[in-house]
Amino acid sequence: MPTEGTAKGREAVETALIEAACNLLAEVGPRATSVRDIASQAGVNHGQVHHYFGSKRGLLKQAMKLMADEHYHAMRALSDGPVPPALTLPEDKRYWQAVIRATIEGDDDLARTEVESGVSVIRDVLDHVTFRAGLEAPTLDIKV
Repeated sequence: MPTEGTAKGREAVETALIEAACNLLAEVGPRATSVRDIASQAGVNHGQVHHYFGSKRGLLKQAMKLMADEHYHAMRALSDGPVPPALTLPEDKRYWQAVIRATIEGDDDLARTEVESGVSVIRDVLDHVTFRAGLEAPTLDIKV
């Protein structure tokens, strides 16, 4: 029997699971995040993770993608130009904590989500500086 506050319907359940996964990725990292902990925080049955995302890994990838998208759009909203003002880490604390925890744990696949999903402020800046330098590819100096 559902408890009060339990997500109902596909969209609500998916959203609750992704949000819970985002929070746990930032709090404890991918390795310590369990399917049962995610489901418990989301207020749904743990079987929903597999039903909607196929696996814990599928859900964690969706969570990192959501955080990367949110980060990208927040940074883009700060500037009309190709280079936003200096990154404001406190506004994206959850995202940066998740990236750092994934990196520390050696989970490069999750840590690279921003760049590989095509929503990378850093990639946009690198491309802009490369273009401004009249180059087709960034040099090591530009990358640094």
